Amino acid sequence: MNLDVRLKIVSDKKQLESIIDYCGAMRIVFFRELPYCYAGSFEQEKEYLSIYIREKLSIVVVAELGSDIIGIATGIPFFTLAHYFGDIQKQYETFNIDINKVFYIGELIVKPEHRGKGLASKLLSLIYSFAQEHGFTKISVCTGVQPIENVHSQSIEKLLNKEGWIDQNLVSISEFPTVQIDGSIASENHQLKFWIRDI
Repeated sequence: MNLDVRLKIVSDKKQLESIIDYCGAMRIVFFRELPYCYAGSFEQEKEYLSIYIREKLSIVVVAELGSDIIGIATGIPFFTLAHYFGDIQKQYETFNIDINKVFYIGELIVKPEHRGKGLASKLLSLIYSFAQEHGFTKISVCTGVQPIENVHSQSIEKLLNKEGWIDQNLVSISEFPTVQIDGSIASENHQLKFWIRDI
């Protein structure tokens, strides 16, 4: 990783407010890179990410190179978002997992020109430490089950396996606006696969 890259945890609510719009913009760009992925609007992003401002234990880990933000990772107690994912809480309970002890990674985004340099692992490491310090015993993340194979999905799963995450076959169905292969937008149901890691 470039030694000039600075990593910092943002948890102060005023600081979060100052960067949350940028996080939304990064999400929109990131998901539109791939066909059959979420295609949210700026207004939808702002509404979703406002949860991070309201929740006292939410964080954004930021990677900066000069004045440019080149990577972000977000974290929040899972119980604050579980209602978005259907019956996922009941599925966790089948594994005797207390959802109140689970920290959730909402986003892990690195700009394309900075990928493959170990930055994603550095961002994850800071979230692991924050979650552990605040009494969480497990951490969770979800990935989309893509109808077509793509290099990005494969690289994410490769990273999760390397980091010690376990695919527990926990799947939720969610509907959201989706980028089609021809660039158009259509509402579709998606399978979201949840991974778990001890911390």
